[in-house]
Amino acid sequence: MIWLITGLSSAAGASELFTDTGPERWAIDEWNSTITTQQPCNNSTEMDNIQEILNKYYLASDIVDSKFDCSDISEIIWYVLETNEYDCSVVANAGIYEGNESYHMFVWVKENDGVIVVEPTWQADPKKRIGTVLRDTTEDDTFYLHAWEFGDPAEFIEMTGLTGDMMGVTTETTITDLQIRRIYTEEELEQHQIEIYRILHGDD
Repeated sequence: MIWLITGLSSAAGASELFTDTGPERWAIDEWNSTITTQQPCNNSTEMDNIQEILNKYYLASDIVDSKFDCSDISEIIWYVLETNEYDCSVVANAGIYEGNESYHMFVWVKENDGVIVVEPTWQADPKKRIGTVLRDTTEDDTFYLHAWEFGDPAEFIEMTGLTGDMMGVTTETTITDLQIRRIYTEEELEQHQIEIYRILHGDD
């Protein structure tokens, strides 16, 4: 299966680059039960909170065709946000991209009034962060809001049988098993040093 892996420019998301899109158009019978339509959530405060979390991490591997792509990064985004107590699903759509039938995966963060879309490859420098919150998603954006919803990575593998596209992580997965690194602020590093000192020398 061909997944879109090239970094999308800041001027266009996947919905603007794909044509002939839609899960029904590229019907895979076993996936039909997962087709879901959502409304966009435009809670700017929650979007800021999600982006702030994502900005604390960067990719430890380069994006590589069929080896480390949008499905792998979506799995990482799912893990990071789920372990920060968000309710997320890995989601996919399909269409024609640069003349080829292509599939693209991203993440829905579920809120009471809709979903916030997190795009794994729309960023100028993927080393800077692991995902981008799409702030201008509208109700008529069928690429990002009408798609196959697979739930968690393990459910994706169970549904599709595509064991080479994801690890199948859970919230119990050790973060060191993932191709990401944490970015610490100076304040966090200072607090970490204080905690280490207390462990070694006692609370005093």
